[in-house]
Amino acid sequence: MDGFERRKERKKESIVNAALELFNAHGFKKVSINEIAKKAVVSPVSIYNHFGSKDALIKVVVKRLLDGIYEKRQAIFKADISFPEKMQQMLTAKTSAAYDFQGEHFQMDVYSDPELLDYIENVIMKKTNEQIAAFFAEGKRDGYINPEFSPTAISIYFEVFRQGWAGLKNLPKDPQELSVLIRELFNLCLYGFMGKPGKGPNFKVKGKE
Repeated sequence: MDGFERRKERKKESIVNAALELFNAHGFKKVSINEIAKKAVVSPVSIYNHFGSKDALIKVVVKRLLDGIYEKRQAIFKADISFPEKMQQMLTAKTSAAYDFQGEHFQMDVYSDPELLDYIENVIMKKTNEQIAAFFAEGKRDGYINPEFSPTAISIYFEVFRQGWAGLKNLPKDPQELSVLIRELFNLCLYGFMGKPGKGPNFKVKGKE
């Protein structure tokens, strides 16, 4: 990549970062191209030259958001902490994602765009499903998940929980209240209505005492 290409990529990155910050603060609809250009220290024409339209820029931002959520979850899964701690961190990450862009990224008409839908279904969801399957296999190995539960049942249960969590609009704004709610939801997800959380694994694993 020569100097011109590097400058071009840096300018595009500056535009995307500015759009991310402004969209996150005000939502997609309220932010104008002129505001993004001012934040990125470029001309509005430059944004149109690089992305073509505001909708096209929004798609780039949504992809960046989805990639970021996947990467954050991957970092949690790879962390040297217990399975319940990973679950709790996942719920905390979901809370953060639920507030991004004033919740608009779960509702916008841009999700009807074929290119974006293809990216979500064939890139993000494929990687996410593989990621989650490996995570719950770890939970089984460590004795935190009933080994009698099939991967399909676990995957469906988690997806129902995940979609419900992502779509919530009435989460508490107070950090302390939200923290209590997260802990309650964590216990419900991991142990169910009738379960009693213990200090360690609840199920015996073959080959382990």
